Amino acid sequence: MSRPAVTRCHSAAGTHGFTLVELMVALLIGLMVLAGIVKLFTDTRRGSTMQEELARQQENERFAMFLLARELRHAGDLGCWQVANLSGQVTGFSDSLSHFRLAVTGHEAVSSSGSGSWSPALPAELGGAKPGSDVLLLHRAHNLGLTLTAPRRSDRFLVNNVSSDGPVCSGNQIGYSGLCPGDTVIVSDCFQTNEFSISSLEMNNGVLSILHSDNLFPENAYLMQEGTRLFKGYSVAYFVKESVVDGVTVPALYRSIGGAPAEELLEGVESMQVLYGVDRDGDNSPDLYLKASSVDFSTPNVVSVQIALLLRSMSEVKRESGAARELQILSSSVAVPADRYLRRVASSTIMLRDAVGEG
Repeated sequence: MSRPAVTRCHSAAGTHGFTLVELMVALLIGLMVLAGIVKLFTDTRRGSTMQEELARQQENERFAMFLLARELRHAGDLGCWQVANLSGQVTGFSDSLSHFRLAVTGHEAVSSSGSGSWSPALPAELGGAKPGSDVLLLHRAHNLGLTLTAPRRSDRFLVNNVSSDGPVCSGNQIGYSGLCPGDTVIVSDCFQTNEFSISSLEMNNGVLSILHSDNLFPENAYLMQEGTRLFKGYSVAYFVKESVVDGVTVPALYRSIGGAPAEELLEGVESMQVLYGVDRDGDNSPDLYLKASSVDFSTPNVVSVQIALLLRSMSEVKRESGAARELQILSSSVAVPADRYLRRVASSTIMLRDAVGEG
């Protein structure tokens, strides 16, 4: 007796797998998901970078304005601010870096197109300043905590309670309490203020002799008594300068103290524009604001300063390059190139407190 035939059935899924169309659809969906993930990551990273740059700009703005405001408020301080009674002379210094009769001086960038000219012309010590950006100079007495231990002599001033700084001066000369031969010194007793350049320093029995030119103060000149304060003349220039880092041009705020080599203070400062508040009626309030090229700095009538900084991010973070344009900053037009950097303008108006007799 024969057995009936057995029919075996196989499921469709077990015999043919995925078709080409199904694979392509799956691949397309996967690519779309991956593209979304990449876009999300890119956008998140760009947003994070932008937030970091914005935070850095805000911090740079606070630091720059704090530093400049502090310097400006003390500009013109000569111990007792008796500017009219300032006497003496300083040799070997550029005029724009040693005018202690003036709280501030400046140089106006003639053009933002890169011509590299200023009015008045820049001294040689400030070579390298960025074309189109103004230069600000401040002058004051820097307190070293020194007083005269005896009345002034014709060729020297005597001070004690000084400390040796070691061979820190030019030519490995010994410095004392921040003073070196060649430094500008200001001596003030609130009735008379003398300014001179140190010719040499001599230490004898704990007393420092600060020598100057023999004929600078004749014997019948005003005699400063024991206890009169002695200061170091402090002149500082602020300006913008560019340097190249890893092939990228990086602008920064620099300063030069007494004509010394410039030191970098803050990256990302692309331009500085300055206006000077001039007092024309003697009430210690600004009557109008002028560019440096229009100010008569031979007369100490600047009582306030308006200063504006153009800050630039350190990296390009915008999606697309903006068009080249001209920004109006204070009363100057500043050229901005087409790029993807973030920019912001910070500005402030600062009264010269010590220059008007309030310090």
